Amino acid sequence: PGKGRVRHGGDIAVLVRHGPGRDVGEVDRHLLALRRPARHREIHALALDHLDWEQLGRTDILQTGHQLQKPHLLFEKIDDATIQQQLDRLENIKRENERANYRANDVRPDVTIDDFGKLDLRVGTVLECERLKKNKKLLRFTIADGLENRQILSGIAAEYDPSELIGRQVVFIANLPARTFKVGKEELVSEGMILSAANYDGRLSVVTVDREVMPGSEVG
Repeated sequence: PGKGRVRHGGDIAVLVRHGPGRDVGEVDRHLLALRRPARHREIHALALDHLDWEQLGRTDILQTGHQLQKPHLLFEKIDDATIQQQLDRLENIKRENERANYRANDVRPDVTIDDFGKLDLRVGTVLECERLKKNKKLLRFTIADGLENRQILSGIAAEYDPSELIGRQVVFIANLPARTFKVGKEELVSEGMILSAANYDGRLSVVTVDREVMPGSEVG
């Protein structure tokens, strides 16, 4: 008799009364301080020294003229920079976990040397590269291929600034059928595919050569 026990459930704490007339003022405050610090400060601001079980749920506990304590902010304001810092931290942790657990995809079924020989892989020099106003994913390249300059559209706009690629030599498939892309009101033809390596995190890196060769040099 006269004792109570506390049941916790997530962020909720319930004080179960055993016996009549139990003074729960201090118990209630300590309980709230333990489970909900912000709520404890809110109760403290009411400046109540005594609270009985029988008073719980009543609306006339505070009389007219009752002097309240100085109010305090219940929660600290978190600015956008702090939120972004935490988001960046979580993203970095995610990438490190992906890197640590990385495993390459399984090797595809065998092909013959004749199958491989059907691909015409060549090195081209990037003469021009620009973003498209009506498509944020594509870059438009003008490639010197040793025969005639050709236009190739590549979905690597998120990976590169166009100025980084001008003058670089890239590996592309020269004998893919031309493909037409509708960009806004324009229809743009892509004459080939620039090869890129896909990293574990989805980032793309264009395939290039480690020394300069003549445009149109074959890769095999």
